[in-house]
Amino acid sequence: MVSPVVRRILSDGGVEAATLQGSGPGGSITRRDAERAVLNGPTEEIVVPLTNGRRRMGQHMSVSTQSTPHGFAAIEIDGTIFGELERVGRTTRDGVLISDEMVVSLAAVRALAEFEFLNATYRDGELTVHRTVNLGLTRHVEEDGMLVPVVHAAAGLTLRALARRVGGLDERLQSRQLTTDDLMGGTFTLVGAPSARTLFTEAHHHSARGGRAQRWSGASRARRGRGRGGAGH
Repeated sequence: MVSPVVRRILSDGGVEAATLQGSGPGGSITRRDAERAVLNGPTEEIVVPLTNGRRRMGQHMSVSTQSTPHGFAAIEIDGTIFGELERVGRTTRDGVLISDEMVVSLAAVRALAEFEFLNATYRDGELTVHRTVNLGLTRHVEEDGMLVPVVHAAAGLTLRALARRVGGLDERLQSRQLTTDDLMGGTFTLVGAPSARTLFTEAHHHSARGGRAQRWSGASRARRGRGRGGAGH
């Protein structure tokens, strides 16, 4: 039996009485039970069927969390260069677009060359440093999540060459012509936009997320945020 007061509380909170185990006499649902249930939200569980893409995403993310130490760091950097790009133009003479993402990507690649222990994998009690920087960049793939195309051997590339390589990957992604090699071997991933859905074809070792740019006193600064799955992932 459920009293009218208890029934109204549950109805207003969107909780079904049948999902509760009452603490009153004979298992009846008391007002306290109802208020606690509404506070905690509905107790029903809904099983959501997964697409193949989301199932693979969950599997690969699980592997990533098992093989990569996780941490968090946030820093603020001088982003004056973004304003300079707007002033001089973002397209090179040969038609290559220099986006903010490319500038951040080049900065990440150069930083990894200096702090190579961040371009590493922890496994079986040992840290393996990867001397080659293979940069992954997250890209949307319809509703199933994201893919991470990889720019291999990115450390020696100029800004223009890096933008050209990424442009080629984006073209193959749009035309569904990415190969397995395009998606494998990433050692560091740059997450360009907030997302909880990234489909790694294999465990990428570290990631960083670029945030927003803000302008103070005539100077533009870019705020770097946390990485996908945790910075240091």
